[in-house]
Amino acid sequence: MSIAKVHKKFIDYVLENKLFKKGSKILVGFSGGADSTALMRILLHFKKEYKLSIMAAHVNYQLRAEDSEQDERFVKEFCFEYNVPIFIKRVNLLGVSGMENKAREIRMHYFNSVKEHSKVDIIALAHHKDDQVETVMGRFLRGAAFNGLAGIKPEFNGIIHPFLLFSRQELEEYLRAVDSEWREDLSNYSNDYTRNKIRNVLIPSLEKDFNPNIREKLMDYSTIFYEADKYFSNETKRLYKRILLLESEDEIYFDLDGFLLISPVIQFYILQSAWESLSKSTRDFYYYHFKEFLSILELDGGKELSLPGNIILQKDYYSIRLYNKSTYADKVDYTSREISAIRAVFVFNDKRIQMQKMKQISDSDLKKNGNCVIMDLDKVKFPLTLRYREPGDRFIPFGMTGFKKLKDFFIDEKVEKFQRDKVVIFCDTEKIIWVAEHRIDQRVSVDEETKWYLMLTIENIKENKLTMARKKTKKEK
Repeated sequence: MSIAKVHKKFIDYVLENKLFKKGSKILVGFSGGADSTALMRILLHFKKEYKLSIMAAHVNYQLRAEDSEQDERFVKEFCFEYNVPIFIKRVNLLGVSGMENKAREIRMHYFNSVKEHSKVDIIALAHHKDDQVETVMGRFLRGAAFNGLAGIKPEFNGIIHPFLLFSRQELEEYLRAVDSEWREDLSNYSNDYTRNKIRNVLIPSLEKDFNPNIREKLMDYSTIFYEADKYFSNETKRLYKRILLLESEDEIYFDLDGFLLISPVIQFYILQSAWESLSKSTRDFYYYHFKEFLSILELDGGKELSLPGNIILQKDYYSIRLYNKSTYADKVDYTSREISAIRAVFVFNDKRIQMQKMKQISDSDLKKNGNCVIMDLDKVKFPLTLRYREPGDRFIPFGMTGFKKLKDFFIDEKVEKFQRDKVVIFCDTEKIIWVAEHRIDQRVSVDEETKWYLMLTIENIKENKLTMARKKTKKEK
């Protein structure tokens, strides 16, 4: 392929996928290898025409002794020759376990920090067709779904890959044609790393024994999966909002009934999207995690599943909740609190509680929702204690004549398992008088002989939001 054809193929792909525009400020991940050197050369060719601002970043992992030092010297000299600002980070990964992933994590964190510090528009990486083939095969072996099998995307989160139509051989031929040197990383031929095994052993074996066109087939599959992923991603955005109940930086709630009405493939995308939002990662959520969740969906009551990245996935009677275990702070202080007399308003953890002594009540007062109850004041023995459930708790639910264990009451009333420890229990000196937001005790209920009434109201900002969101979701259905 001639130099002119390479340039045309490159810029056509850039424009088709809108990878950069005139005036873009680009940071190139520059290892000194053939692919990243070719990317630097081609971007420099288009620098004047597209008024590009080009910078480079290099990470020296110090894994190959003098070779690593020569790589660093090469990128420095190249950037000096072409007046390209260069940022270099030196780390020592010798003896580190999971070296491939660790190196990638360090590299991308550094590139992003340089991008932010230097106000760069995009990061350009030189992954090519052979990298795409290896990526698709590797993700297939790990059990990735559509979005994983789509492989490396032309653009994702401010990172562009403008070389996906070129093979490594084409890039090396281009460098020879423009009389450019590059550095050869001999560790690419070592089979100590998974990607190298795929490159050097698995794919050549598949070419020889099964399909000589396996690379092209895998590229075709990645294109098909990429288009499928775009479609499913768009559907996910629409349905995600429809079933979303509550979302913050460290937890997300979905309506369970709405979730169950969605096709399984979109269910997977929704959970993956929520996981990515909470974990701040785009890796390590696979279809087998979704299958684990499907297995607990079939079980009654509240169930919990641990996901990568310290994300906990919970299924309860009415909702699905994901939260980040490492950042979510449970604001509940489980210390009990004593109230010696009627107080107009006070706060207990994240609850706002109102108390009101009344001589008369209306029919509308008796029809208040579960957040507001009325009881016979003379049957309440002060002081009151506000606390959370304890082993052996029991009371006589309103409308019943016998005691019931609080645990059994929660189960029968389908109180969500992971919320039971946060239900406020109102007790007087003798008994539980109210399981807040659920049921008063029959022994404090009003009757024809009641002279004074006690009205209790409890408000929870987050639970109110969830309740309102559930009602809205039901109405939209």
